[in-house]
Amino acid sequence: MSPIVFDDPMFEHRGYEWILAYGQSKTANILHGVGITARGADDGIEAFAVHPGAIPSTDLSPWATPDILRAMDLMDEDGNWVIDPEAGKKTPQQGASTQTWMATDPRLTGLGGVYGENNEVSPLVALPEPDDLQALAVVGKTPPGVVPHALDPDVADRLWDLSERLVPGTGIR
Repeated sequence: MSPIVFDDPMFEHRGYEWILAYGQSKTANILHGVGITARGADDGIEAFAVHPGAIPSTDLSPWATPDILRAMDLMDEDGNWVIDPEAGKKTPQQGASTQTWMATDPRLTGLGGVYGENNEVSPLVALPEPDDLQALAVVGKTPPGVVPHALDPDVADRLWDLSERLVPGTGIR
């Protein structure tokens, strides 16, 4: 949902938008998989990024009030979790499925740096229009797929350099 904004990655000079911050963090996760794979290829090291889906029952978003969870269609009016795998709303076991698949399927050997969801390598898609981002977040219906800038090796290198400047002593060249 957001490229890395290298001029202001931590929202110090622009208004904070939680959905763009979340999107930028997800883009960074994917780009780090690309970067790790590029740096580890000679040693057979590959990394993948994965989207497990929305897992409402894990309490990974303690800030999300019942009103927010209902607005995102993750909780019903009676306070029950909405589980709908076709819409990306999963149990913890269903959410772990793609991670397990990506970590163990030998058919992914040599494909390091790809993004996976729903036990598939994600297709490339266009970035939603900025006006659509908030609507996607509110209803919790982010379409499947990965945008090209999240797999760009040049952007991955730039993010790697930024990460090393922000967290010195972690260098993997």
